[in-house]
This record gives sequence, C-alpha cells and structure tokens, in this order.
Amino acid sequence: MANDVGVAQEFITLEVDMQDNSTVVNVGPCILRAAYVNEQLDTQDVIIENAAGTQQFVIPGGSVVGAPFVYYDVSLDGLTINPDDSATQGKVAFIYKPFSTPYNPKP
Repeated sequence: MANDVGVAQEFITLEVDMQDNSTVVNVGPCILRAAYVNEQLDTQDVIIENAAGTQQFVIPGGSVVGAPFVYYDVSLDGLTINPDDSATQGKVAFIYKPFSTPYNPKP
C-alpha cells in the first residue's frame, strides 16, 4: 500500500478534565478529528498542542456544553491538551486516531 500508515486502532474518544494542568493524549503521530465540550468551560482558553508544545488550535474559554470543534482529520505529530493553569472547570471530549508511523496522505 502506497500510503501505509501502519497498524492502528480505530478512533478513540477521550474526555479531558480542564482542572488538570496538562494532559498528554498521544505522544506519537495521530489524526485529530474533533472535540466536543461535555461540561461548560470557564473563561480560560484550552490550547491544543503538538508533541513539540507548539499551539495548533484553541478552544475558547466559556464554550458551552455541546459546542463542537471539528478539525477535519488533521495530522499531528503528538497531541497535548493544555488548559490555562487557572482553569477550574470544564470537560472536553477529543476524538483522535493514533498511528504507529507518520500519516502522509500523498496520492
């Protein structure tokens, strides 16, 4: 297969509590499909970072229950959720798929 992405499991849903300072969801390459707010966030933004700690996306503080954030299967080299240190409430479910080798969608 020309676009071999290795053996991987199906998409995983992981709920992250924003009271935790930082949560490493996946240390290796993965695809981020979406995030959904399960418990309303406080006023602090939630930062989605890659393995190098570089900001990739932001979920705005104050997002309400059910708010969807769709990332259209973006490829990341790692996935860390880093709410502001003063975040006190909120839960977000992240839908992602880990890979054993980097994802490279070339034709």
